[in-house]
Amino acid sequence: MKNDNNTSIQELKEIFAKFVSERDWEQFHTAKTMSMNLGIEVAELQRLLVWFEGDSLEQRVKDKKIDIENEVADIIFNIFQFCNTCNIDISTAVKNKLPLTAAKYPIDKCKSRNDVFIKDGKLTTF
Repeated sequence: MKNDNNTSIQELKEIFAKFVSERDWEQFHTAKTMSMNLGIEVAELQRLLVWFEGDSLEQRVKDKKIDIENEVADIIFNIFQFCNTCNIDISTAVKNKLPLTAAKYPIDKCKSRNDVFIKDGKLTTF
């Protein structure tokens, strides 16, 4: 069975592109529409979890696992189709961005902390 361990990014991009092509949806998949729809799909995932914390959040994730997986699939579809539409190589984008993020959030100042953010170009805390 195919899973994360034996499915490539390129394979998923091709699966999504074929799905779209079979439905003649390329005409509707612009950078604008895909980015906007991505926001909608993320909101649908957030809606499932928004009012839950701690143990009740863990239970909610268990109870809604299939719904959450479906929303994650929709989000991934939209990200991959955005990248297909805009000719973005996902691996290259991630590999180029991660060092920039690492420089913004150095380990010695950010490890095990969730109260740091960038304000006026500087790392600060809440």
